Amino acid sequence: MPGSNPYELYYSDANETQKANPDLQPEKIDAYELALEHYWKNYRFSLSGHYYSIRDLVSLWTDPADGLLVFKNLKEVKSKGAEFEVEGKWSGGIEGRISYAWQKSTDEDTGGKLPNSPEHIGKIEARAVIGPRLAAGLELQYTSSCKSPQGRRVDDFFVANLTLLSRELWKNLELSGTLYNLFDEDYGAPASDEHLQDVISQDDSERSGQTDLQVLGGAFEF
Repeated sequence: MPGSNPYELYYSDANETQKANPDLQPEKIDAYELALEHYWKNYRFSLSGHYYSIRDLVSLWTDPADGLLVFKNLKEVKSKGAEFEVEGKWSGGIEGRISYAWQKSTDEDTGGKLPNSPEHIGKIEARAVIGPRLAAGLELQYTSSCKSPQGRRVDDFFVANLTLLSRELWKNLELSGTLYNLFDEDYGAPASDEHLQDVISQDDSERSGQTDLQVLGGAFEF
């Protein structure tokens, strides 16, 4: 039975945009989960399912009486879903994984789907050693459409990420970096009620044709 945190209970900016709600109730969750896993030769198979009944879910919304943001308790939210995954490992340092997840979350008070809650997510991952000190990984991910908190449709999208990992580069130095959104997909993510925009673009038009490079980390040993 998770309780509300101090920010949800007491935060207010002098009622400029958001007000406090010290009367928030703790969330109550009934959770049922089932997972099956099987190994065969160099493969691993897994199948899982869940059903959640969440009462008094804490959610940020705009109070129509005064237009201020405030955290409130939804009456009841139900979520059900399933996930399937296959993973394989082969000689030469090659690994792969395919997964698919389906879920549906609804507000029992209104009968509508929860915002920022896509029903389908699929992922393909492949990793391989491509040199004495270099490995590469490619991730392809599909996310189905969902809706924003204001009810706007957020389109589905497909993104690809490429990761390179170097080991023993120099005196126990390890370095990895990832190119995110390899094919420069133009997509958006639902914003919350705290944002002015309804959907936040994940692609800057001024940087069209470019991808993001992020160095994930390095390690030194002396």
